[in-house]
Order: sequence, then structure tokens, then C-alpha cells
Amino acid sequence: MKHLPVTHKLLVERREEVFAYLRFLRAALARDSAICFPDHQRRFEFSMNKELTHTLKANTYLLLYNVVEATLTQAMDEIHRAILNSGADLDQLHPKLFLQVLRRFQRSKTDATTANTSIPSGRSLIKFWLDDYEKQEKANRNYLFSGNIDGRKICEIGVDYGFASGDEVADSHLRHGSLFVAKNKRNQLAHGELSFRDCGRDLAQSQIESDAVSLLRCLRAFIRTVNDYLGQKRFLVAPATP
Repeated sequence: MKHLPVTHKLLVERREEVFAYLRFLRAALARDSAICFPDHQRRFEFSMNKELTHTLKANTYLLLYNVVEATLTQAMDEIHRAILNSGADLDQLHPKLFLQVLRRFQRSKTDATTANTSIPSGRSLIKFWLDDYEKQEKANRNYLFSGNIDGRKICEIGVDYGFASGDEVADSHLRHGSLFVAKNKRNQLAHGELSFRDCGRDLAQSQIESDAVSLLRCLRAFIRTVNDYLGQKRFLVAPATP
């Protein structure tokens, strides 16, 4: 992808991780599957350890959510870099972004100084907004995500940045139930609400693979959408009609 090279490369790499794990899971769930140790004296049979196979199935959703958050995080970094490198002033930003910059400065309760409000102030405010975002991200307190990324959250972010319309039909390529399932199962597992055994017990292999393929397809659509958005510089205010 011309405008999202790092995000595209990241998704390709994570996609290979997912498919490698799915191949392992398929083998583990096959009838009479087993691991033979090098000494040929020991043999671990998956069919005799159903509790483990339940855990292996549940693990898939941690892996999938990891791909979602990594992809969104990297894409947002590349969007911000494009905005900064465009040389745009505050008044030139998309109205939604204009408001984000001002609101973030207001919420930060930062005193206005010559360092953060240099003349012209627009560029320094944009830099403050992006620096603050990066600081929050590095502190693992990303206020855009908060561990809750699904199709709805992607569309909300898209509306705020200008790459989504807010119309469910028009933005349907950015939504899929697999995103919600991955987020929900990840949170239940991460917060201890559900054991890995109980999570995986009722999961069919076919459903896991379907969720994985659908989720990755949705992320590819997201990257294409943002790539077009950056290529057309839709983060800037639309020029006035003559």
C-alpha cells in the first residue's frame, strides 16, 4: 500500500501468524493427533487431553484481537504522520479533526506557553495533539481504543477522522461480527470472566476459521479505505466550490 506501507506489512506478517496457528489447531483437533517426542518413547495425544484443545481454541481469539489492535495502532500512527508531513495548518484540517485538536488541548489542562502556542498557533496545536496521542499510546493508555476495538469503534474513529461516513450501509466494509466476537472473547479471557476451557469448549473449528478469515478480510478493507483517504488527502477541509 502506497500510503500505509508499514501497516500493510504488519497485517501480512500477522496474517501468516494466524494461519500458521490455524494449521496447528486443525492438526491438534484431528482424530488420533499426537506429538511424538524425539526419543520416540513418549507420545502426547491431543484426543486424551480435551481440556488443552479447548484452551488452544480459545487462544485463537487472543491472537485475532492482537492483530486488530496492532493494525489499528499502526494505521493511526501513519495517518498522524501524513497529517503532520502535509504541512497543513489547523484551519485546513477536516472539521472533525479541527475539533479533536482543540478538545484535546482543552482536556489536557495544559497551560498555554510560548512553547505550545507559537505563532502561527495552528501548527503548534496540531503538533501538541499528535505528541499527546503518542505519549498516551506509549503509556498504554490509548484513548481511542481502550481495549475495545470492534467494527463499531472502527467506524466511530473513521467518522472522527473523515474516512467513514457514519452510515451503516456505506461503512459496512469496516464492520463485521467477527470483530465483536474477537473483542468480546479477548476481554472475557483477559479479565478472568471466562476460563480458556469454558471459552473453547463450545467453539467449532469451522467457526473459528470463519471468524479469522472474516476478521482479516475486514482489516484489509480498512487498510484500503484509509489508503484512499490519505491518497486523496481527505484529512483536509474540502475546497470551496467556485
